[in-house]
Amino acid sequence: MHKPTASKPRSLVEGVRIALDEMFCALEECIAGLTSDQVWAHPIDRRHSIGMIVLHVQENIDRHARYFQVGRWALEHDARFEFYGKPVEDFMDLEDLPEIDVLRERTGKVRDAVLETSEGVEDETLYTPRHSEQTYWWQRHQRVSIDAYHRVVWHANAHIRQIWCLRGAMGAFGPDFFPRQFWH
Repeated sequence: MHKPTASKPRSLVEGVRIALDEMFCALEECIAGLTSDQVWAHPIDRRHSIGMIVLHVQENIDRHARYFQVGRWALEHDARFEFYGKPVEDFMDLEDLPEIDVLRERTGKVRDAVLETSEGVEDETLYTPRHSEQTYWWQRHQRVSIDAYHRVVWHANAHIRQIWCLRGAMGAFGPDFFPRQFWH
């Protein structure tokens, strides 16, 4: 049985890294054991597939926890999957969809890049815009580095709950595939 790791951050940066690790573990776990057909299925009418949600979350993490931090993207993003504010129907019949292994590989790649981006950062740096000062995000919203990290964790966790709901709707759960806590 999995035992959660004790959360004992001694700095703001350590707390951010623990939150990111928990988020990435949960994102990896929510697609574990699924097939490509299950990832692209629509078990709930007028709701996005798990695959669409995962691609959306990956883009958001890459934008806020990588690009806005250091000005570099970890992943290539396909405009066909940008669904924010658009009707679900626009995404029901897409072709040439990434296989589940590609989604997993992308999650690992963005995870490694984001954690690398947070290495060596001082707490004070989290209260600055870092690279985002060069972007509309800082210029329009005046948010700082820590705001971007909070955004990705809360945003991803909201979508991870949706993925587990979709898994439940298709019966893709059980003793081997059920959400766990990774930190306590």
